[in-house]
Amino acid sequence: NNNKNNNRRTNNKKGNSKPETFYRMLCQRRRLPTYKMRDVVIETIENNQVCVVSGDTGCGKTTQVPQLILDDLIWKGKGAEANMIVTQPRRISAIGVSERVASERCEKVGET
Repeated sequence: NNNKNNNRRTNNKKGNSKPETFYRMLCQRRRLPTYKMRDVVIETIENNQVCVVSGDTGCGKTTQVPQLILDDLIWKGKGAEANMIVTQPRRISAIGVSERVASERCEKVGET
């Protein structure tokens, strides 16, 4: 059992820890067009009751905008106040989106 525990510790040193995984994912998110527009997106949402976000497929509208909003609220100390709903036209799409966002945040669907 000690060897198994030592192997687990060693695996974490190889980049499997949650902070390292989150940082790698954040670096990938930063390359998306939506992330590059984060200040405009957040300002627009803050200053308007209704916003329409449009962009090319894969730019991050569905997965990144909710995370940008949440990250902004966390930064402002209001993360616990966040309550968002992201809709998709098909159940399978909604499941995929929720799994993707949870993965990017190093969480599991339904646990936070």
